[in-house]
Amino acid sequence: MTWVKKISPFLWFLLLFGVVGCAEYRFRPEPGFYYEWQEGDSLEKIAQEYKIDRIELMRKNTLIDPEDLEVGMLIFIPSTKAAALVGGVRFPDEKASFRLAGEGLIWPSKGHLSSKFGKRWGRKHEGIDMSSDQGLDIHAAASGVVDFAGRQRGYGNTLILNHGRGIQTLYGHNKRLLVRKGQRVRKGQRISLMGKSGHSTGVHLHFEVRVRGEARDPLRYLPSR
Repeated sequence: MTWVKKISPFLWFLLLFGVVGCAEYRFRPEPGFYYEWQEGDSLEKIAQEYKIDRIELMRKNTLIDPEDLEVGMLIFIPSTKAAALVGGVRFPDEKASFRLAGEGLIWPSKGHLSSKFGKRWGRKHEGIDMSSDQGLDIHAAASGVVDFAGRQRGYGNTLILNHGRGIQTLYGHNKRLLVRKGQRVRKGQRISLMGKSGHSTGVHLHFEVRVRGEARDPLRYLPSR
């Protein structure tokens, strides 16, 4: 055990807290507001009205084909102006689910809910946990683009998907990541394998929903089951 004595106190600290090789991903508030798509709207019309480039509007909403937009859908208008602009609406937290380019979120794992959003052990639990009892496959909750794929402090092997409209989902404690940063993924696509990397007491998925950088209760947006 002489090799143990040769490890410096600083290296012991790094090993203990698992920060070796970790990247820091910071969720930042994104200025802007939501607009509800109306009959007769077009991207050109909305881009001109709110003085934003049409391509940038598509990028912020991860739109591939403008024909995917339907009446009643919400699109995100990036802007530093107040959301009280004509046509601006708040994100509909009161609804049981939201639509992303016509899609609602799906459960990323078949595992049972093992921990809910909110206070836990004296601190805020910013997502929900799902067990591994129904398999280890993890799937994208909605279509989007991979914003982050790597080790994240506390979460271990982590994926963060950007679904446009200021909405992101996080998948933590993975054993293995199956997609890479910048890759476009479809809803239901297998993106990782459940594990216990990072600060974890056992194999499970930690899942978060972020709206403009703020953690929201995922159960508000997932279908009943």
